[in-house]
Amino acid sequence: MPRNHREGRHGSLAQGPHRPGHRGRRGIGRAIALSLAEAGADVAVNFRRDEGAAQQTVKDIQAKGRKAKAYSASVENWTRT
Repeated sequence: MPRNHREGRHGSLAQGPHRPGHRGRRGIGRAIALSLAEAGADVAVNFRRDEGAAQQTVKDIQAKGRKAKAYSASVENWTRT
């Protein structure tokens, strides 16, 4: 069982210096991306439509002193990804 909200089945969210992003435009994906940055991770921010919002998330992560980059990709079908 996780000891706190920053730990899961595989340990700390920021175990390594780099973490794949979530759909970080807004809502839960953005919150996860920012939490990963606060925990010390560099973050890849994925977006499908709203590049402007993704770029804002990247800027917010960079303001926390972490590296971030936005990528346009659909992850709905892993066989095509």
